[in-house]
Amino acid sequence: MWLVLMTAVLAQAPAAGECVLEGTVTLTKDGARVSPEEAVVYVKDGPPRARSEPETHVVRQKDTQFHPRSLVVQLNDRVSFVNEDEGIRHSVFSRQGVDPFPGDVNARETTYSRTFSREGTVHIQCNLHEQMTTDVLVVRSPAFTRPDAKGRWRITGLPRQAFTLVVWPLTRTYSPASNSTLCLGF
Repeated sequence: MWLVLMTAVLAQAPAAGECVLEGTVTLTKDGARVSPEEAVVYVKDGPPRARSEPETHVVRQKDTQFHPRSLVVQLNDRVSFVNEDEGIRHSVFSRQGVDPFPGDVNARETTYSRTFSREGTVHIQCNLHEQMTTDVLVVRSPAFTRPDAKGRWRITGLPRQAFTLVVWPLTRTYSPASNSTLCLGF
C-alpha cells in the first residue's frame, strides 16, 4: 500500500496574475520509505501546452532494460523505442493502462514508435524479456515536475485558479490505485 504525504503552498509568482505551486512529498510503500525522485507531481487540469507541435521522446532498450524506467509525456507526444542491444531482439507492447497496444518486435538498431493519445498511465513490457518494463505517464498539461532527493518540488507559470494536484508514484507493477489526488483551491 502506498502512502503519500504532501505539503503545498501558493507562492508569489514573478509575473502578474500567475502563481507558483511548491511543496514537499514523502512516499512510503508497505511502511518503507521510497525515493521521492520516483514520483511525479502534476496539475491535472493545468494550462495547455504552449507549443503546437507534439514532441518525440526516446526510450532506449539497452542491457535488456528500458532506459529510462519511467517517462512523463504530454498528450499526443510520440515515444520512439530504440533497440541498442547487440544481437538481441526486443518487443514493445502494453496490455495494461489507458492505451494498450500490441507493439512489435525490433532487432538491433531498429525503432518502434508510438503516439500516446490518452491521458493516464501506460505500462510497457517486452514479451521476450520479462524483467523489461517501463511506465509512461501521459499528461494533458506541461505543469509537471519530479521532486528532488529531499522531496521538494516546484511548478511555475500557473494561472490563478483551482487545480487538482496529483502525486504519481512510479511503480514497476501497474496499479491503477497508485494515484493519490489532492484538490487545492486558490
